[in-house]
Amino acid sequence: MDYHKDFVTPLFMGEFDEYLDGMIHTINEYKKSKSPKIWEFQVGDIVKFNDNTNPKYLRGHSATVKKINRTKIVVDLDCRQGRFFKNITVPLALVEKV
Repeated sequence: MDYHKDFVTPLFMGEFDEYLDGMIHTINEYKKSKSPKIWEFQVGDIVKFNDNTNPKYLRGHSATVKKINRTKIVVDLDCRQGRFFKNITVPLALVEKV
């Protein structure tokens, strides 16, 4: 499949206009299904900060899950990074399980 020829060009030519709302809904549902769920984490799990993380110097660093809250986890970094080290409350969108 040629992405530009089969999708991008027809999209900009208006060929998919009547389907755009449905496509947006489907894409958002797909993204939600791929995001990590709180029940997938356990105390002691190793996680890694992903590319959405700010400050950028935390990206790629690993941490250990110490506590699980309702929608976020609390982690301790393996080594100090700037002002961050222990008891960092993190949204699930910023980490991935290792």
